Amino acid sequence: MILTIALAALTFLGGHLISALVLYLMHRFVFHGRLGRLPVLRKLRSLHSSHHRHAYKERDSEFIIVPKWVWVLL
Repeated sequence: MILTIALAALTFLGGHLISALVLYLMHRFVFHGRLGRLPVLRKLRSLHSSHHRHAYKERDSEFIIVPKWVWVLL
């Protein structure tokens, strides 16, 4: 029982750390690095740049693309 709970906690924490690392690396190397110049990733980089240009204007929230359930949590 305790081993199962410990394994579940380690799996949760490991998944969280890996997800955070992937998000950071994507942000760093795709949105602000050279990988964003690749044709496949150009649209994502463009959306990210638009987000930075309009991040503080409340009426321009269409540049911040997140699922609807995230807006509920905010």
